[in-house]
Amino acid sequence: MKANYSSIFVLLLGLFISPGLSLSEEMRVEKPHRIHQPEVIGWVERVKVMPPGGDLLELEAKLAPSSSLSSLHAEDIEHFTKNKKDFVRFRVEDRKGKMVAIELPLSTSKKTKSSTGAKLTRDVVKLPVCVAGKKLEVELLLSDRSELEQELRLGRNELAGNFIVDPARTHMNSMECVAGRANS
Repeated sequence: MKANYSSIFVLLLGLFISPGLSLSEEMRVEKPHRIHQPEVIGWVERVKVMPPGGDLLELEAKLAPSSSLSSLHAEDIEHFTKNKKDFVRFRVEDRKGKMVAIELPLSTSKKTKSSTGAKLTRDVVKLPVCVAGKKLEVELLLSDRSELEQELRLGRNELAGNFIVDPARTHMNSMECVAGRANS
């Protein structure tokens, strides 16, 4: 009587499989389920910056997955100490020409390179930003973006897991934040 090797293999494999489960059930791998599906947005979107205790600022943002960091155009940057903590005061002008003064604790300073390769140190603050209905707590480098079309750049640190950027589209979403969708 010839031994059928495939039958022997299946028989031996059956010894290692839990009773009551078929071979296909045992070897199936479940993919993790996402809590939410990332939203598709354009490479330029209108956003709202929400400084604490201040006016909402409507800005235009470049969504740049190629850059890890986010930055905000800030003018008249001043450093000061308040309650033994480092603070920064700066002004931001929105799309409607409204200039708003903002005071925030200085989160940190980061060394960066300019587009020309010059080494710079930039102040970093945290501000809530509403993007496509989601409220994000964003680390923003304060910089001079006056030569650029968009006042705000959102990098991949903020985009990852929240959005997919469609480079062929712009202004796809509302600036309104929906309660309950905030991730901050």
